[in-house]
Amino acid sequence: MRKIIDSMVDWESITGGRVNKEEYRYEPGQGTFRKDTGVLEIPVTLNFIIPYEDLLIVKDQIRGRLPFVKEVNLRLNYENVILTEEEIMRGFYPYLLKMLEAASPGYAGIVGGGGYTFAKDESGKMTFTIPCIGKTSEKSLNRDAAPVFERAIARNFGMKVTVRFENDRDAFQESADIMRREVRGEMEEFIEEKKARAQENAPRRAKAEESQKEDKNPWAGFTKRNREKKIRGSFIMGEGFTGDPDHSLEELEPTMGKVIVEGTLYKLESKPIRSGNLMVSFLITDERTTVCCKKFMSREKFSEIEDFLHPEDRVKVKGEVTFDTFDNMNVINLEELEKLEERPDRTDTSEVGKRVELHLHTKMSAMDGLNDPKAAVRQAALWGQPAIAITDHGVVQAFPDAAAEAASQTKAGRPIKVIYGCEGYCFDDSDCLTEDGEIDYKKKPVNHIILLAATQKGLKNLYKLVSAAHIDYFYRKPRLPWSVIEKHREGLIIGSACCYGELFQSLVSHAYEEKRTGMRRRVNALRQEEQDKIAERYDYLEIQPVINNRFMTEEEYYFEGRRVETEDDLRAINKRILEIGDRLGKPVVATCDAHYDKPESAIYRNILMAGMGFEDAESGEGLYMRTTDEMMEEFAYLGDRAREVV
Repeated sequence: MRKIIDSMVDWESITGGRVNKEEYRYEPGQGTFRKDTGVLEIPVTLNFIIPYEDLLIVKDQIRGRLPFVKEVNLRLNYENVILTEEEIMRGFYPYLLKMLEAASPGYAGIVGGGGYTFAKDESGKMTFTIPCIGKTSEKSLNRDAAPVFERAIARNFGMKVTVRFENDRDAFQESADIMRREVRGEMEEFIEEKKARAQENAPRRAKAEESQKEDKNPWAGFTKRNREKKIRGSFIMGEGFTGDPDHSLEELEPTMGKVIVEGTLYKLESKPIRSGNLMVSFLITDERTTVCCKKFMSREKFSEIEDFLHPEDRVKVKGEVTFDTFDNMNVINLEELEKLEERPDRTDTSEVGKRVELHLHTKMSAMDGLNDPKAAVRQAALWGQPAIAITDHGVVQAFPDAAAEAASQTKAGRPIKVIYGCEGYCFDDSDCLTEDGEIDYKKKPVNHIILLAATQKGLKNLYKLVSAAHIDYFYRKPRLPWSVIEKHREGLIIGSACCYGELFQSLVSHAYEEKRTGMRRRVNALRQEEQDKIAERYDYLEIQPVINNRFMTEEEYYFEGRRVETEDDLRAINKRILEIGDRLGKPVVATCDAHYDKPESAIYRNILMAGMGFEDAESGEGLYMRTTDEMMEEFAYLGDRAREVV
């Protein structure tokens, strides 16, 4: 981002050369990205004002380098500004005009046409005068816009400036003359056109009047246009239409007229209108572009659609492309709408049985998981997988949505069961008791653990553990002492979790530099008997695709005295876990630790991780939901044991 700003900003224009480029300071902060809107927001602290036109170029450059980003928002924070008061007002003026235009588009072209004046009297009072067109505009702008501008200037630069709008009489007179000439010409054309049409339609009108006299029923033959029809099969609106999509969403232009397009619904919303009906907007996407489809309809029809159509459903629409002047974008005026059959990007074609994912995070795993609970359950059901576990970090809020979707899929002929679980943060508290017999839960580091409810009693105990972790043992994370887990273990199945689990950590040594102190640290692997003692705690042991742990090859990890440098080294660790399971009679399960739906979505999580300060954000690839075929291929190095663990 620094390279973009350095190269795209016209530094000379900021102060006319008064300040050297080296004196300008700016510091980008941690960005945040919203997958549902495609908006990337980056805070920037700076001691000058970027020329507005240069800011637009910078945003375009950032967006051009990140194809998944639809919009870039730079949140500018001004500190220790090195500009003069006049330079501040000159630089901030375009921002004020854009602020006004965004709030009230009708003022575009009415304000700012003739520049501005900035004055500071002997007492230090500053006045900023902005020209506008018309006395009426002057009055309303001074009442509504001037106070907003004054607050924006004070908030950003700590300056008390009086803002006032002044009617530019010359500009107003010129505008009025132009308008009168245009209106006079348009009226003359309109009158001539009406006369021509009247003459053309006279015979037809006379015939219609004669026919109406003979007809005793003035409403005979009348049929209501666009009568709303009930949903029939997959057809939600219209008579039912055929034909393949003739354009992609990104190609749509008003000159195309009527089009047929396909996409995935991600938002459905309505707004009431005066008639009592609704203006309904269907936002559909192909993951590259989003298009709004609009339709007026009754409340009854909208209620019917809400029950039938949901976000993530695929749809085909037919309608006319127009430019919506209210929303300032191309929209489709919807005529016909069809719900399409689910079409998964990947299919599970395994003939040796279907797997069950026992380690999956939803968007309820804050700033980590991206899976929508309903979408994850639906995806597993479409693959024919009989069950799926929900294991968010320390929380259980995804359960209701997952349960509802499982019921919907079962009703649709794709039965699937939800296994309710949680990935907790556990620690051995055997040496953490205080003199009062309390557990010092801040003393030791935590490891990950998987808790799955096998029975109703187990589900109740899961809720108890989640509550205890947040209420009694919360320190940076919701922590769980092993003694508390054992107390509420009935009905639960406990897994060893990922590379941050207690068992995996006991197998490897890790040398690193402590960020706070800069000191070198080393955590050594445990002896076999200690590893076995840890593994005995769990009902099953977990292994994962090597890409999940690829970050270990870029850091200083050791296994059996050798540096972990290749994927084969990571496979060797998985094989050791399988050996421990065999030795102790514990089942070993291959899981995805799925944080998102498909490989292409890795970039969204990488943005989240980078925004939180993780330097190894790029290592988050591979944490996606996988089919049985994909997992069988991943664990083929286990030979005949692959099917068992998958």
